[in-house]
Amino acid sequence: MQENFIIKHSNLIILISSIGIAFCVLLTVIIALNKELHKPTYLTLQFAPSSATLTLDDGTELHTGTYELSSGHYVGTLTAKGFNAKNVDFEVIPRQSNSITNYLVNSTKGMSYYEKSAADISTLRQIKNDTTVASFLETYDHKLSLYEILPLSVSWFKRANDYPTYTLTVKQATNYPKCQSTLCIIATGPRNNQEELTKALKEKGYNINDYEVFYEYSAV
Repeated sequence: MQENFIIKHSNLIILISSIGIAFCVLLTVIIALNKELHKPTYLTLQFAPSSATLTLDDGTELHTGTYELSSGHYVGTLTAKGFNAKNVDFEVIPRQSNSITNYLVNSTKGMSYYEKSAADISTLRQIKNDTTVASFLETYDHKLSLYEILPLSVSWFKRANDYPTYTLTVKQATNYPKCQSTLCIIATGPRNNQEELTKALKEKGYNINDYEVFYEYSAV
């Protein structure tokens, strides 16, 4: 009898099953749409220097970090002590993780200021289609490339009665306690011969103004 009932009402059972499945699908779609519509809008800011402050037109101050805020067009001023201020405007797209990377130029040292911070260099490398940043990084990378031949040793003669040979050794000094740059080198040579040390560095392609140079004197 049960089999006859199923057979007799099979069309109704199929219809009810179809409605149930359609309802589940519709409910899943509604939940997904609702989740998407209520998805938060984030803005991640990364500045060089990291101490920079972005002040929006409404007075809101933002720093390097991630914020949840409304979508829309924003206008503000990026500032940091000792740097030239910059006006910025950007669009925040709703229900997405937006990101803004920007920089300021130091008022006295220009872009070379960033040579003292590996973190700032990393931030600048994320900035695309900016000729100022591209030019700075090209020059910086050239200076950095000279690290590939370190350490180096140079010998030369100093004019004296016995024509002694002097040796200069140059090595990286990024971890040197007094180093305040990503481009530090230590030159070791005879005492009171800094002029010869400088000359030897230049002959090897080093512009001493591009590096933070420390001199350590040997016993010779």
